[in-house]
Amino acid sequence: MATFKVAILLLVIFSLANKVVVEAIAPESQIEEGSPYNPPEPSPEERKYLEECARKITNECAKPIVTYVFTDIKKKVPRECCRKLVSAGQNCHNGLVQLLASFNKYRLLADYFVAEGKVLWDECVLDAEYGGN
Repeated sequence: MATFKVAILLLVIFSLANKVVVEAIAPESQIEEGSPYNPPEPSPEERKYLEECARKITNECAKPIVTYVFTDIKKKVPRECCRKLVSAGQNCHNGLVQLLASFNKYRLLADYFVAEGKVLWDECVLDAEYGGN
């Protein structure tokens, strides 16, 4: 499967996050050798949409967002980053979270990551709306 730019960008950002617990909870060795999981290749329209989404969330903001969703580190995401996330839209956020969660290394906990993404989304909406200037 060809890896596209947004996946690479997000994986690079993810690799910068500290204390990743995924491997401790669900090491790759638990995924059966004979059944690799390849997420479906997005359509050209979906690919373009996700690439545009990734551009709306800067690297500076992607790091705390990805850290929050994909690790046990639940530091508050900076207000400016929440505003960028909310401005990008919930479909954008959900699509990027689902993309990362679909990779073989993380798929055993995909539902957990999607739920964490929803928690972060709700926190960011509140922060962006009521957090002040």
